[in-house]
Amino acid sequence: MSYQFTSPLADSITAFIHFKHALGVRFDGGEYMMARLDQYCSTHPVTGLTRDTVEGFVADYESGKQLPDRSGLSYLRGFARFLQTRGQADAYVLTSQYGQVRHRPATYLLSSAQIEAFFQAAAVFEYADPWAWQAKAFFGLMLACGLRTCEARRLNRGDIDYAAQTIDIVWSKGPRSRRLFITTEVADMLRRCDQHNDKFTPARQPFFVSGWGNRVHTTTPGIVFHRIWRLAGLPEPDKKPKPEPYAFRHHFAFANIERWAADGIDPTTRLAYLARYMGHANIESTYYYLHLSPDYAAVYAQSRHGSELLLPEVDND
Repeated sequence: MSYQFTSPLADSITAFIHFKHALGVRFDGGEYMMARLDQYCSTHPVTGLTRDTVEGFVADYESGKQLPDRSGLSYLRGFARFLQTRGQADAYVLTSQYGQVRHRPATYLLSSAQIEAFFQAAAVFEYADPWAWQAKAFFGLMLACGLRTCEARRLNRGDIDYAAQTIDIVWSKGPRSRRLFITTEVADMLRRCDQHNDKFTPARQPFFVSGWGNRVHTTTPGIVFHRIWRLAGLPEPDKKPKPEPYAFRHHFAFANIERWAADGIDPTTRLAYLARYMGHANIESTYYYLHLSPDYAAVYAQSRHGSELLLPEVDND
């Protein structure tokens, strides 16, 4: 070990690190976090890994940091669970409230005119096969269903049911795996692309493919997007935010909120459905899009927590 531990938790910390090493884990980051915890416990009245101890340490660890990196807090959770398996049932596991703080970059909102110009250019886009015919379907699917770029890339042929008009988005975590219902127009668009790609790469598993017939590489959608953007004669800003494929997903969310508002529906009552369709891990990610709509920014600001707008108070009866 790289550190010496002296706090009341020293023996437990040492046992935890030895356990990790026995599993073949380098655990350099974990040792550093345990050393910080040990230092804190050496200067505070600590008797165990209680809630006061853990949350007090986190507050001290993040003090003065405008955007703290919370990735290391997972070691604290691991330490608490380790102690629980060793008979310390009251060892406190830090809650998800202390999740990673992520800076969300400024969103580029596409106008209807830009979207129309983009897809007109995509229809006549001359590029190496299969993107000459695949681009319109790839980006059209992102726009129509609010998919992430990675979700479009990972889509398999078997994930699409043309008869039922559904798409299965398969993800390894929670609500990101979902079944989406699509319109007849979207289903027809995908079917045409599927038929073209079938001629290009028979018996393939991925729905969208590269020029080699493999799954689309992570960088390719961005390259193709900007080529079509320039072909459409659309200007690119000199500074951020700049247009990118993910802007289609942003537009999907924003357009739904604006449509509900135009129809006289309070968008806050529909956000849970939008969150599920888009595969957001929590409702707060969906609430972000209310900030893009000036009419509802004030509503969001008045809410102490998003769920308060969705779950009204009830009496004790």
